[in-house]
Amino acid sequence: MITESFIYFTIDSYTKNDQKAAPELTIEKGDLVIRDRGYLTLKEIERHWTAEADCIYRHQSNIVLLDSQTKERINLLTELQSKKQLDFEVTLNNEKGTKIRIVALPVSDEIANRRRMKAKKEAKKEPGKECLALMSWSIFMTTISRQDADYNFLFKVYSLRWRIEIIFKSWKSNMEFSKIHNVSKKQLSLILYARFIMIIIYIQYIFSPARMIIKKHQKRGLSMIKVVRYLIKNASKIIQVVKAIESYKGKIGYHLITLARYCSYDKRVRPNFEQDFDIAFLP
Repeated sequence: MITESFIYFTIDSYTKNDQKAAPELTIEKGDLVIRDRGYLTLKEIERHWTAEADCIYRHQSNIVLLDSQTKERINLLTELQSKKQLDFEVTLNNEKGTKIRIVALPVSDEIANRRRMKAKKEAKKEPGKECLALMSWSIFMTTISRQDADYNFLFKVYSLRWRIEIIFKSWKSNMEFSKIHNVSKKQLSLILYARFIMIIIYIQYIFSPARMIIKKHQKRGLSMIKVVRYLIKNASKIIQVVKAIESYKGKIGYHLITLARYCSYDKRVRPNFEQDFDIAFLP
């Protein structure tokens, strides 16, 4: 997220879900991993502790939480209904009794009802009453201590995960992954890897360095979606923009000025990703 670099790509079966893919992520000491609840398993949380890394997950209603002292099961909904907000350490119901911090604050009725509507629409079966009731709170599970991160920090940092959805949107909207005709497995792999290579060129070799140059000289934020769309529609400009970046020595050139003109964020009240990132991490 910080370097805006893709570590690796894989092409897997549609039946391989997030939980099966979760252990494939390399975790190193000092890492902070932000993941969707689909990747949440007790083994993954334990793996972060073992690696001396941290993680932030959205709470999953089927996770069993135990009181750290009595080892009795905690009814999270009952706790929230009586205290409204929570920030305490619990024990997971696994062999090692892994410790995890639960942080929860209430949300507006509008947000809670929107969550319930989405859950009912997307679920294969009707969500349980307790699951729906818990949607009145934003609940995080994290290995980060209270001294190092309050709720506001956790919320701001986790919100940065939305960047992943923006990246996927830029792929779906502009790379036409849904428009691949019937081909053999080998041909399909070649087509997909060719598109992944172009994604790396668009993002890591053009967008990331151009964003820094344009921010310095033009005081404008560059939109990833707009950059990808612009380069696809103007393929002849790709080499010119790459050369402009490679030859940059303190003075911004014509091709980067043009990129800024067509691909910068519109003026708006809502902060963009870069601003959200600065708000979360800069003092």
